[in-house]
Amino acid sequence: MADSLRTVMRKFIKYTKAVEITAQCGLISAAFVYKNRCAVSRMPAATTFSQSAQLMRRPV
Repeated sequence: MADSLRTVMRKFIKYTKAVEITAQCGLISAAFVYKNRCAVSRMPAATTFSQSAQLMRRPV
């Protein structure tokens, strides 16, 4: 019984960590978009898209 509980807890911790990381990435990208909204509006859509793609590929 104790072993199964431990594995469940381990899986739960892994899951919560994954959710946490995803949430952080979402917050970072949202903050970045909000901060650079004015700069983005001046640029053509194509460059904005390619730049955002480059930023997504770059490790945080």
